[in-house]
Amino acid sequence: MKHARQRNTRIAEELILLAYRYGAKDINLNIKNRESTTIIIMEASEINIEKSKLELINKLLNVPRCSEMEEYYWNLTGESDVDCELSLIGVMTDYVKVNLKNNILKIELYRNK
Repeated sequence: MKHARQRNTRIAEELILLAYRYGAKDINLNIKNRESTTIIIMEASEINIEKSKLELINKLLNVPRCSEMEEYYWNLTGESDVDCELSLIGVMTDYVKVNLKNNILKIELYRNK
């Protein structure tokens, strides 16, 4: 897939911006490149987020992947301060887990190659 590394970078950037938006004090980002999958994991501590907003984030990230949209729109991520980029990240990923426990937000994104 063309521009795969740039897409992963944009996804990671968007996750970091999301964590900062909700007051994260410490952010850890891990990108694992496997033979058939890329896994992007972000953990952010001291998150201040309402349950309804967390549910919205989960909903936006857990949409079916659409390669056609990804190919056309991926370069628009990171361009504004609204949550619409999360839905774009959703169409760029195959599987997402969102978890908030003890004010630590953990998001795992899986992108098949």
